Amino acid sequence: MLFHGIYIIITVEKMQKNICITSYNAICNIGNNIDDMFRNAICATQDYLIKDKIGIESYFGKINCDLPEISDNNFDLRCNRILLYLINSLKISFDELINKYPSSKIGVVVATTNTGIEEFCTTKNKFHAQLGNPAEFIKQYFNLDGFCQCVSTACSSGIKAFSVARDVIAAGFCEAVIVAGVDSLARIPIYGFNSLGVLSQDKCIPFSKNRSGINIGEGGGIFIVEKGQNNFGIKGIGETSDAYHPTCPDPDAVQAKTAIDSALIESKINAQDIDYINLH
Repeated sequence: MLFHGIYIIITVEKMQKNICITSYNAICNIGNNIDDMFRNAICATQDYLIKDKIGIESYFGKINCDLPEISDNNFDLRCNRILLYLINSLKISFDELINKYPSSKIGVVVATTNTGIEEFCTTKNKFHAQLGNPAEFIKQYFNLDGFCQCVSTACSSGIKAFSVARDVIAAGFCEAVIVAGVDSLARIPIYGFNSLGVLSQDKCIPFSKNRSGINIGEGGGIFIVEKGQNNFGIKGIGETSDAYHPTCPDPDAVQAKTAIDSALIESKINAQDIDYINLH
């Protein structure tokens, strides 16, 4: 059963001994780093969707840059190349992290839904089909021997990864956690979205009464999460599972509301204080 209610409240204020995000970067079809993504999203000076046939002919969001190669065939997946690109972009931060904590106290939590399923269709390498492959890749890349987990709860995977990271730090298993979310374009999930009738054959028009569906894209984000004082921290998390349907949320949104209320109560702030809501 998929999670339909996971909400996280991230504050931009001085955190005291809370779980903080100390370094981060991301990449997707509209930019190769956080600054580019923000600038291109705001300016909207060009179209970042391309028409292609990936199982189904449609418009897709595809990363447009050279990704680093990986020599180990078991980990040579596009998802992992995206992660390695992000790791390289934060080399100084990761060097500091590795020197700061014992290898047994640095955890890895990676959110993904299709990992290397696209490559597996050709290679038949069993490691390519394992959901834990990206998490194991990061663990081995940094020679870590602590907590390592993959999270796959469909569209809520990325937020769930932060919840897991917070819990293992709070429990004392880790001093810091490398949190990542990554997915590359693959035919199987594209077929899945199409079978649900939610894949648009044209460029999506969110919020329009004439909208016909979504466009699928690829991307990744990586974060260093640790306990301490920082201006960017996780203040509250609420998560529930309504057990209503494998893909369709409960129309009454009972558990979604419960998750929101839980996040607000834990963060000790009012709904009116929320500046931004990510709608998916």
